[in-house]
Amino acid sequence: MASATATQLQQLYIAYFGRAADPSGLEYWVDAGTTTELFAASMAAQAEWTTVTSGKTTGQKVDQLYINLFNRSADESGKAYWVGEIDAGRMDIATLGKDLVYAAINDPKNASDKAILTAKTDTAIAITNELSKSVDASKEYTADSKTPYIAGSDITASKAFLTAVTATNIPTTAEIVAHVADIGSLVDSITANSASVNEGTSVTFSIEC
Repeated sequence: MASATATQLQQLYIAYFGRAADPSGLEYWVDAGTTTELFAASMAAQAEWTTVTSGKTTGQKVDQLYINLFNRSADESGKAYWVGEIDAGRMDIATLGKDLVYAAINDPKNASDKAILTAKTDTAIAITNELSKSVDASKEYTADSKTPYIAGSDITASKAFLTAVTATNIPTTAEIVAHVADIGSLVDSITANSASVNEGTSVTFSIEC
């Protein structure tokens, strides 16, 4: 199987996470030469996906992929087909994202979905490229906690930014630059000195997000 391109990986970040790829993560996977199938399975196993879909039915998980990719729930006939295949064990939700992307791009009947996916993909690529220019933004573009998974304000804001993208509402370069600047503007830091820390064998910090 051919290695996935950076663009294909971006589309799977959108499918499972609803956001642009982080620069270091994207670079890692491109260099690793992963396939779209293996990458999709890896994304579906991440807490960023499993936390959002915890307790949801197969149909609701299918809808989540559609919402992330196309800003809409699945049509009833399409959803019934995917749910039937997944529940019968002939398909896996962990790789459905790549199939939805493929169908949107290659099936002429899906022109409207393709237009939205193209706009989201182009925007995600631009966001990742802009993130790579800022050390602060790259550091902040991560979840507040991974166990348990807590997205935090930066990831949540970036998901909302991409959700607003449609075929007719495509962010300008200036808007993308401003969005990434906002991500990098509030870098978490802690400063402590001998006057503010009681002496002991250890120091405990409590942080409220």
